Amino acid sequence: MDFKEKIAVIGDHDTIAGFALAGVNELISVNSQTCEEAFLKTIGRSEIGVLIIQDDLTRNFSHRTKKAMETLARPVIVAVPGKSEALDGKKSGNIADLVKRAIGIELKA
Repeated sequence: MDFKEKIAVIGDHDTIAGFALAGVNELISVNSQTCEEAFLKTIGRSEIGVLIIQDDLTRNFSHRTKKAMETLARPVIVAVPGKSEALDGKKSGNIADLVKRAIGIELKA
């Protein structure tokens, strides 16, 4: 089977650095002001099958964009905690567990 879809990650420098080490090539570094624009551009790319986005950067998204996040069938969107949320214990589970719950695929290093 030939899979041509890519995984993209949108987040701050610290978040995308971990995914770079895991071999993800589509890394988009943003801050809270540039995240929504990057998100809208990325969901329009047909080669993106899974979009991992840093959850705390989506708080200021417009209602329309938040609705798109909840209802899009493609790409599959997985929200992961940022560094501060993970350290504060606000989100439970590691990133591999979050991805597995969202798309049913286990990530292996």
